[in-house]
Amino acid sequence: MRPHLVAMIDGWEELILFDGADPDAMLIAYARGRGGGLFAAFGGVSASAAAGGPAWALWDLAGHMDDDALAQKAVAIAHEAATGRRSLRLPRMLAMMAGAARDDVRRGRGAPPDLTPGLYLRLLRTQIFGR
Repeated sequence: MRPHLVAMIDGWEELILFDGADPDAMLIAYARGRGGGLFAAFGGVSASAAAGGPAWALWDLAGHMDDDALAQKAVAIAHEAATGRRSLRLPRMLAMMAGAARDDVRRGRGAPPDLTPGLYLRLLRTQIFGR
């Protein structure tokens, strides 16, 4: 678990130390570190974790950024990461996170800054039915 948690920190460092040079590379490294590390630490090292984690991290980041252009880049990269993949073998909490991210990035949007009724209902549906 420790290497995955270190990867999460490495992902945050990519964002914090970003110098503006290559936003796509920074976002990809951030997503692999933060999302991939979190999902691998708690979901196991699997293709499902590898697919869901980065998309979730970028979705979450895009919803909390002030830079609209960078947020849209994050959503576009998250969309590529989430396309055609479902996280079927994840623990329920990670499946909820990946599902919410996947639904929103397919619509071209990041996470809402607050818990909306629509997001709450989607999370509740995933919690109850597992999809």
